[in-house]
Amino acid sequence: MENTHLGPIDQRSLYTLAYEYMANREDTEDVVQDVLVRLWKYSSPIVLKDVEAWIRQVTRNACLDALRRRKSYRLVVSVQDSERIRQNAQAIETDLPQYLKAALNRLEDPYRTLVLLRDVGGLSYKDICRELMMPLNTVKVYLHRGRRQLRIFLE
Repeated sequence: MENTHLGPIDQRSLYTLAYEYMANREDTEDVVQDVLVRLWKYSSPIVLKDVEAWIRQVTRNACLDALRRRKSYRLVVSVQDSERIRQNAQAIETDLPQYLKAALNRLEDPYRTLVLLRDVGGLSYKDICRELMMPLNTVKVYLHRGRRQLRIFLE
């Protein structure tokens, strides 16, 4: 999803709020798209200090409309809980580079080297094979194992 900037609130914030209501990616994307279309069509001027609250209300209403349409209601989190969840998501996003670096440092060679060359450095498989003098299948197997270990370390 592209991060379209809407002034004080961005598309990611809308997505996070909508996801708390909809609980699945497809419905959330539909609601956010609907909200963005509504905002685009809205032609009256908006008082700048009220934009964020207004957009959040439009998003909540769109979510409730979608839930009514599909006739499945679920307990929705309060606005305070939604804000807390958004702050926690931002904290994780801020700390992720640290966790990723620590997890990469735990990987043994050749896994660490392969993950760094392919996923961080963006080298092609062909270039990695040439640089490390390894057969293609070995590179693929080791890269798969390295990524799997990295995923375990990050959990």
